[in-house]
Amino acid sequence: MSSIPVPEDILTNILLRLPFKSVSLCRCFCKFWYTLLSIRSFVRVHYDLAVEKNYPNIVLIRANLDRKHVFYSMTKLASECDKRLEIRCPFETKGKVEILGSSNGLLSIRVGEHFDESVICIWNPTTKEYKRVLKSPINQFPCDLVVHDYRIAYGFCYDSKIDDYKLIKVVGFIGVPSRSGVQVYHLGSNSWSTHQFIPYYFPCKTSRSGITVHGSLHWLGKPGVETYSQESPDTIVSFDICEERFDVLAFPATAENEDVIKAHEIGILDGCLCLIIQELNSRLDLWVLFTTSHELLVHHPVRSNFLVNSLENGEFLLAIFESFILYNPRHDTDMTIPGTSASGSGEVESSYSTSLFSLNSRTHVGEDDKTVD
Repeated sequence: MSSIPVPEDILTNILLRLPFKSVSLCRCFCKFWYTLLSIRSFVRVHYDLAVEKNYPNIVLIRANLDRKHVFYSMTKLASECDKRLEIRCPFETKGKVEILGSSNGLLSIRVGEHFDESVICIWNPTTKEYKRVLKSPINQFPCDLVVHDYRIAYGFCYDSKIDDYKLIKVVGFIGVPSRSGVQVYHLGSNSWSTHQFIPYYFPCKTSRSGITVHGSLHWLGKPGVETYSQESPDTIVSFDICEERFDVLAFPATAENEDVIKAHEIGILDGCLCLIIQELNSRLDLWVLFTTSHELLVHHPVRSNFLVNSLENGEFLLAIFESFILYNPRHDTDMTIPGTSASGSGEVESSYSTSLFSLNSRTHVGEDDKTVD
């Protein structure tokens, strides 16, 4: 029992409303508080309340400084976009770092210059804890299928049905555009399983990180064809996280009919899936994709490759490689936020919210990632 003369339920309700840094300090107060603030149910409710209160999320920027990949932590608040904090990631000395997905404040990252030598980790940037993921088995597909290193897509997500995190790996095969293979990693059991073959493939230019909206992961893909010379329309491939079922979402009809070369990207806007269509050196269209209809929110001559967030004043925070852009839909104007350009080449990678979720790995950045087997 606690010696503090406050009922435990009242104490818990008070602590749930504290920001992450305050909770971290409270954990050091005494053993009772450490135990209370580490319970999984407390961590879950604390995260949900923080997201509901719209505590500033964090944007990660990858900048190439003298061939070294560096992460910068930045808030999504427009007034604080020029405040950058360099952070360390697991196995950063191995070279290139790629974010494969985010969920509940956890990031899945791949580190390394070459696919066969890379390391995949689940990482909490807030607590610095990480867990190394086992390499996916190469013998789960028929021996006549050779994995195409540049046609691999990932998705990291939380399955509420089994209370576990999953890393989805969709692999293409050399010379086989008719289908892709799917492997699923379960964090709880630290194991991989082969899911199925799907009649879709992901082009090399497709973003490798799936977008999670309404219980499903989403990627840009194409229906499978017999040969690469055959035309195949762009589409959005979805994966139901709990049911482990694949489906497709069609592009808005207006976006498909125009005979113009375009670049596509998907993102999240106020909890909805959105589609960014960028005409080369021309305008940007931002569509919000609802279940039964689509809405065009932005039709403006600005270059952007990533939707960061919508702000309380109705403006959109966009990104183009290393810079942030504020777009005002009311006045149809945009401006580059001063001081947000990273030194060297870089790009906005992903976003996450601060969280207390533990991986129970007892491994932390800077302490246990000096060497790799």
